[in-house]
Amino acid sequence: MRITWPVFITLFSISLSACEKEIPYEFSQAEKLVVFSHFTQNNSLDVLVYKTKSLDSGAASSVEFISDATVMVFSRENFQELLELVPRNEEAGTPPIYRSRELVPQTGELYIIKVSAPGFEPVTAENSIPVPVPIESVQYNSSIAEHDDDATEQVLDFDVSVTVQDPPDQKNYYHLVFHQELYSYTTGPSGDTLRGTKVYAEPQTLYTKDPNLPVLKNFDNRGFLADDRHFNGKKMVFDVAGSYSFDSRKFLPGNFLIELRSVSEAYFYHYSTLTLQGEQGNNPLAEGVVIYDNIENGVGLFAGYSSSVNTVRITD
Repeated sequence: MRITWPVFITLFSISLSACEKEIPYEFSQAEKLVVFSHFTQNNSLDVLVYKTKSLDSGAASSVEFISDATVMVFSRENFQELLELVPRNEEAGTPPIYRSRELVPQTGELYIIKVSAPGFEPVTAENSIPVPVPIESVQYNSSIAEHDDDATEQVLDFDVSVTVQDPPDQKNYYHLVFHQELYSYTTGPSGDTLRGTKVYAEPQTLYTKDPNLPVLKNFDNRGFLADDRHFNGKKMVFDVAGSYSFDSRKFLPGNFLIELRSVSEAYFYHYSTLTLQGEQGNNPLAEGVVIYDNIENGVGLFAGYSSSVNTVRITD
């Protein structure tokens, strides 16, 4: 199922939070290129390029994006496209990004990326988009009530069961993500409600109703990671509950979106290790977690995924 551009842009902006998160890779004195890309079917291929911090740069230095890189994409060694730089958008707060103009990644095709920039060793990575696994069914219930301490703050509690039939005899990795639409609004002269910009709320709470459900909550608190080692070839029901809050003077709730991503192995292990690292917090006695990456001669992630999306109207 194709993800509409407003949704895809939001999802990609979520992924950007991972690359801007302080990830303690074991950096050497020499700076390296960082390449970060999620790519999916029926959309352009977008790539972020920045550099690691040198040991003497200090922890307070910000991410330094690279705007003079050469980013080439190959398909099984056949050249596909030289990606075009889309400059930083200061107003929107988006970083410079390299984007395909003609290439639209396809499911099952192996893509190879080669990135070079002045002063850095060239880096390469390869990955593909897994075949999507559809959402078989969704059961959803919700309720909206005033916040206990603030009458203008509304709390939307939800309870959702997502059923998936895992394909047999193959390894599958999943990222189940939840999105709550919110619309800004104004009231017209005649009292009509006029909807404005659509945004996506961050969950206030999110948890599985069964503590033994074989999933790992992703570090951004928007969904769960799972592999099918405990349910290969079987029907799996993800029972989840949570809540969103919003200012009723500024926003109206829209649709609730359930997205099931079928993700590559690299995608799964990158976010699993990132999440496990975050769970350790600042515990000095905790055993260190090395963040998984698949960029040769550099660091970062180049990973494909496919999506099935189910939309639920809040009034349903």
